Amino acid sequence: MTKVNAVMEDVNLALMRKQRWVQLQRAITNNGLDAVVSFRLENIRYIADLRPVWGEYLGMVTRYCCVASASRPEPFIFAESSDLDRCRSELEWIPPSNIQPMESIEGHSAAASFVAKKLVPCIKTLGASRGRIAVDISSFALVHEMRRQLPDATIIDGDFFLKQVKMLKNAEEIKLLRKAAKIADAGITRAKESLRPGRRECELVGLAYEVMQSLGMERPQVASICASGERTVPLHRMSTGRILQHGDFVFMDIGACYGGYFSDETRSVPVGRPNEKAINVYRAVYSTMKAAVGALKPGNRTLDVHLAARGMIKECGYEKFGYYGLLGHGIGTSGQEAPVVGEIVSGGEQQVTLQAGMVFTLEPGIFVPGVVGIRLEDNVLITDTGAEVLTSVPYEEDLVR
Repeated sequence: MTKVNAVMEDVNLALMRKQRWVQLQRAITNNGLDAVVSFRLENIRYIADLRPVWGEYLGMVTRYCCVASASRPEPFIFAESSDLDRCRSELEWIPPSNIQPMESIEGHSAAASFVAKKLVPCIKTLGASRGRIAVDISSFALVHEMRRQLPDATIIDGDFFLKQVKMLKNAEEIKLLRKAAKIADAGITRAKESLRPGRRECELVGLAYEVMQSLGMERPQVASICASGERTVPLHRMSTGRILQHGDFVFMDIGACYGGYFSDETRSVPVGRPNEKAINVYRAVYSTMKAAVGALKPGNRTLDVHLAARGMIKECGYEKFGYYGLLGHGIGTSGQEAPVVGEIVSGGEQQVTLQAGMVFTLEPGIFVPGVVGIRLEDNVLITDTGAEVLTSVPYEEDLVR
């Protein structure tokens, strides 16, 4: 089993937090902003180093709020009353007076009350009531009330802004991303060791979770996928009680959050020897991954990575069956963040020139109806000279020789 030190003793958390804060404040100034208001849990983790009580899904907007500016050395935090004492005790770098209670902001009247009693006074303290305020994610009621109660302010898209801030990782962030990758490795390795006819998909996920949780996982990256046999195409993004059969490919997409940073890894693993058509699909995806990683280097664009992958899929004869618009994405305090790679970029995401310090997941896949759906996914750090793959569960080398 992959060994992971579950204690963050070699990560300088204070330095990481300071460097993130400096990066954020510099971006606030450079973008002409007066304040940033965050309700997104992953962004609050990045800004304030607050480990949240996770909601049922990422992006819950009713439990915490964080307000930051370039004019103050610390942010303001609003936390639900039941979590207030914990936040004050853990966030030692923030004065307790900056950490205030908030009630639920579900519904229009509750949102109006929060804006009036908490948010507007905070914004005025920062001198931003007539300025440009970036808000990352919010309900319609919150945005409506902010515009109504701060009529001289300009509310802009803070989600896009924070995605740009978070793209380049510092050395301490990269240490945590490495650890998160090792935890995902351990989970997938445990599941692979247990593959045999008669096992159920859901059992494999449970075994992976048991290992990852024991190594310090805060939460899974997503509702982990374990799909086998005919459930790989069209891909069923969940696990069920389906029993594995000889000849199946098992598609496992598993990741973990560790110290606030996520991993996201996929392996497609056979139960016994699959048929030749399925093996050929696996070989094509393997070649596509190698081509994509080879294009992931400083100076290239996200488009170059996408074209390398699409070119290999075409060369292998599967042009009509390649991945559905998304080849990869950034990863950090969010399980999915900028930059994005693939046709989905043409739908609104930006083409980005790659730089050392960016961390991606690459997840090429080919899905052939009546045959199999295969995906491989690795976490990859861009270095000064090229790419370093952080995830390390071996591919099925006997199928690609």
